[in-house]
Amino acid sequence: MERGCGDREEKLTEQSREAVSGSSSITNPNYCGPEDEDSPGVRVQQMQCVDEGSMVIVYCNTDYLFSCSGTIRLLQVLLSLCCLLSVVTCDGQDGGDFLSLPKSWLLRLLVFVIVWTSLTGLCLWGVRVTGADQMLPISWWLLDFILYSIFSLSYLVSTSLLANYIEHLKLIENSLPGDLITKFLISVVLGYLCVLLYGLTALVGYRRWRIQCHLFKRRKLLESEDFLEVL
Repeated sequence: MERGCGDREEKLTEQSREAVSGSSSITNPNYCGPEDEDSPGVRVQQMQCVDEGSMVIVYCNTDYLFSCSGTIRLLQVLLSLCCLLSVVTCDGQDGGDFLSLPKSWLLRLLVFVIVWTSLTGLCLWGVRVTGADQMLPISWWLLDFILYSIFSLSYLVSTSLLANYIEHLKLIENSLPGDLITKFLISVVLGYLCVLLYGLTALVGYRRWRIQCHLFKRRKLLESEDFLEVL
């Protein structure tokens, strides 16, 4: 009897071991935790989990592309390029270019402002359209307020200097090309339009940033109230 009981216990023990070993061979397809590194299936599964976690999705945000904000930013770049084209196509003295004019550093300043603001604005527009702004923990409305305020101020200063430069050129009009003043006037008008558009974007960014800060403070207040109620 004792020998029979012992045989039964050994059989039950072996069956339980086989059941445990059989259950350990079943893998959960949704499990991404640490497991036995010897099995190749686990290695492939871990690699898939890592790839999914580090995946970057780039898409075309058509809602922003055809929105008022996206259209205004493209219009800013377009007007800036037209202003640049109006400046660089001017003829200077003795058949030279616009850099041969007296006090050409004023024109260099305007060209620098146009190129700088156009490239930066186009990059920011591309970040918004491709959805890359969702990957960076940055307050984009605050960034818009700061950058576009600087852009608007830069256009205001450089365009005002160009308008004052036109008055200086009128004193030596006899030795200058006939269409020079006209092109500079077009550049001044386009420059002041850029001041308005960049300033409008800065104003919108400031208001959106203030609303975002207000909502954040309100959420923190509600969370603190809920925490006090739990206590």
